Amino acid sequence: MPAETHRHAESVTTSDVLGLLSAVAGADDVDIDATLRDIGFADEFDTLSFWDAVVEEHAERCMDDADVTELLEAATVRDLTEIIVHLLGTGSRMA
Repeated sequence: MPAETHRHAESVTTSDVLGLLSAVAGADDVDIDATLRDIGFADEFDTLSFWDAVVEEHAERCMDDADVTELLEAATVRDLTEIIVHLLGTGSRMA
């Protein structure tokens, strides 16, 4: 029997990441054009904690830790979700 890979068969979408972001931020609806500070991400720790939740929910177990610089380049929620979808879709490792 093949080993479990903990990877979803379907591609992760922006909606998937946005839904998880809403749950982590404790909001029913997150404005996609809001800044990360607007949704309560005060610092790098908050962004890394969100990356950890994304990896836990949507990525392979072997996904590396996030490069804070790349994630923090996201000016808006839209930017952050697009970066994460791209990284998960390409299987890129950020560190």
